[in-house]
Amino acid sequence: MNPDFPYHKTTDYTTYTLTDANGNTVSFKVRGNNKVDFTDLSGKTGTYLIHAARNFWNEYVRRGFNVVNKCLHHDMKKFHKACSEIEKDYEKMNLELASKDNHDTIYEYEREYRTTKINE
Repeated sequence: MNPDFPYHKTTDYTTYTLTDANGNTVSFKVRGNNKVDFTDLSGKTGTYLIHAARNFWNEYVRRGFNVVNKCLHHDMKKFHKACSEIEKDYEKMNLELASKDNHDTIYEYEREYRTTKINE
């Protein structure tokens, strides 16, 4: 995963897929409201609180299931807004850097910018 990826707060939900050696699959769709949509071996889906879903997860791991996929699903409105904000910030940064002569200062400024944006 890209450590400089600034769009972590745009994730709507995360889907985890677990599979065993025989190819049986279960999935967990983790939402931001402490709810998990769990799809079992028969294909039935139910919504559970995160603590109850954790018990299902532990049981399947105990039975030999492994995580084979993790997928982040972004809220595209939030994602595009974040992209636009980052682009505007980079344009501003490039204008400020164009007026600086010291090459080391440019790298220091960009590193400081990325650290600040990611930690917001």
